[in-house]
Amino acid sequence: MRGVYRFALLFPNVGFMGYPVVNAVFGAEAVFYAAIYNLPFNLIVFTVGIMIISWGVNRTTQKITPAMFLNPATVAVVIGFLFFLFSIELPTAIAATVKQLGSLTTPLSMILIGALLANCNFKAMLGNWRIYVICSFRLIAIPLATWVVLRSFTSDPLLIGVPTIMAAMPVAANSAILAQEYGANSFLASQVVFVTTLLSVITIPFIAYLLA
Repeated sequence: MRGVYRFALLFPNVGFMGYPVVNAVFGAEAVFYAAIYNLPFNLIVFTVGIMIISWGVNRTTQKITPAMFLNPATVAVVIGFLFFLFSIELPTAIAATVKQLGSLTTPLSMILIGALLANCNFKAMLGNWRIYVICSFRLIAIPLATWVVLRSFTSDPLLIGVPTIMAAMPVAANSAILAQEYGANSFLASQVVFVTTLLSVITIPFIAYLLA
């Protein structure tokens, strides 16, 4: 349980929600900054993130070892970064296929979350006070702290605004998939994703207004 809560605090939904929100708030130019900001995300979430979410469940994943970096996700991140670094373009047919496969991640996460919550008592799902503590940190405290810290280093609105908005996103949807895969509490992970995503409808406009 602690691993799920820790994962929820550290890993926001920077892909599925982050990019469109950044684009809506700051424009297309800011999406590039968001992409740079997100480069280490997949590498960390599939290494340290796995270790965190499986905390107290699977002792073999609670230590950082070289083997943790050798998985399909991290290899894909390295390959993608090399393609970006050297401006390598895939043939149209391959690029389209890869894009379509990549776009399945979020829908599959949503299907899994829906399946896990399908038989849940709605009142019980919203009655866990610990989830609201996580929400207050994930949606308000962390982005505000990010905003305060960055303001002391730069006055560039994009360098301040993009990381702040990304930090204000709800819990990453793939937390439910990772919890299911590594034996953590996938139902709790789904609850946290659902509630933080629901409340972010209110908190994200507040953070965006703060940055205006």
